[in-house]
Amino acid sequence: MPENIYIPAVVTIVIYLASLYITRRFTVHAPIVEERLYVDGIVRIIRAEYEEEIDKLKEDAKKAKKLFMDEIENLRLSSEQTQADMQRTIDFLVRELSVAKIVPLIEGSMTREDVLVVVGTEDTALKMDLMAVRRSGVRLSRLQPATKTSLETMLNRRRKNGTPIKYIHISAHAGPDGIELEDGLADPEWLADQMQGVTVLLIAGCRGENLGDWLAGIARYVITMSEPVRNTTTPGMSDIGIFSEVFWRGIYNNRPVPVAFDEAIQMSPAWISEIAELHFV
Repeated sequence: MPENIYIPAVVTIVIYLASLYITRRFTVHAPIVEERLYVDGIVRIIRAEYEEEIDKLKEDAKKAKKLFMDEIENLRLSSEQTQADMQRTIDFLVRELSVAKIVPLIEGSMTREDVLVVVGTEDTALKMDLMAVRRSGVRLSRLQPATKTSLETMLNRRRKNGTPIKYIHISAHAGPDGIELEDGLADPEWLADQMQGVTVLLIAGCRGENLGDWLAGIARYVITMSEPVRNTTTPGMSDIGIFSEVFWRGIYNNRPVPVAFDEAIQMSPAWISEIAELHFV
């Protein structure tokens, strides 16, 4: 019995020591655990903010790239537009230069021999063209009906006299193979020989566009009709006659050839404007 009186005391001491150990252990590590949890939370917050900032930068970079590409495309379109504008300006200046080249040749009053009207055959419709040229106010010479011999003789005589014919109006049936005169067909090669030095050659006949291409540059300006000529106006007048009258009046009034051509187009029936062609090089 005396030995057992110490047992409760021993137990009490053991429990106390165990409690002290446990208390000290958890009291020491609790702040560390809490600190780790706090640090982990801060890291997660920083990482989330960082990732959000990266996403924002990526979106900004994407928008900036789109703006940059749009600006590049705008510059490309602007450059193409500028080139187109420059080309139109160049074309305009080239046309103006072509007009300027002819202006000195048509200045001053026209003389009696300035316009030669060539009537190909004894055809009433062709003779109406002669009357139209008369109404324009120019002074003229005529060959009616014209042959290749009479035309060549007149042109050579005027060249020999130092007064070459600069303006010729041919009213005749025409086509790709040439112009029909009283003594036969005047083919492109023969016409090219005769038209040297001519300023304006107006062929008031059907399907003359091939002749215009052939003779342009030999005669400075060549005017042709690309389709058969027909009349839709009042009897006694002709549609091609309206064109011829307005055109030669413009030349008489010292208009540059392209300007006189445009004025004649505007004053003629609509279908004439669709088939009349001005050839020059």
